[in-house]
Amino acid sequence: MLSESRRLPLFTLPVLAILLVGGGCSGIPLAKQTAEQNATAAAGGPQYIVELVDEEHRGETKKLPLTEGATVQTAIDASRANRKFHRFHVAISRLPAYPGAPPQKLVSGYDHLSKQVPMEYDYSLRPGDRIVILKDTNNSLDDMFGTLINPFRMMGGAPSVDANPLSHD
Repeated sequence: MLSESRRLPLFTLPVLAILLVGGGCSGIPLAKQTAEQNATAAAGGPQYIVELVDEEHRGETKKLPLTEGATVQTAIDASRANRKFHRFHVAISRLPAYPGAPPQKLVSGYDHLSKQVPMEYDYSLRPGDRIVILKDTNNSLDDMFGTLINPFRMMGGAPSVDANPLSHD
């Protein structure tokens, strides 16, 4: 009966040596990067700005690195706006395509029940975009009675209960 050899083939050692020499030290982690190093590395790349504004118009500004495929929902998640505000309005101020033009304003929507931006409002982000997230002071009573109260509010000159205040210039 023939016994099976458990030794590796003779060419295994040269192949492993070539792989190690050709790969260099790139596969060996030298040191863990700190959050500060990650922030300085991200500062060199494209960024977008998120402004979180509450009902007293006090704001918090965050500069975040622009990743590939980033959308409005990505900005909300990265800025943790959905944890800070339960209900809010979203708009994007985009840099003009050519010098001298006014910035472009894209009003987005946020569904506070499903806790995400609807697909038709989930715009792709570009470098230099400013995302403004404004806290919504409405509550569930406004949701329930808003359709009954809206005609009277609008006759009095007030905006609709569900109107996005960021849509006005």
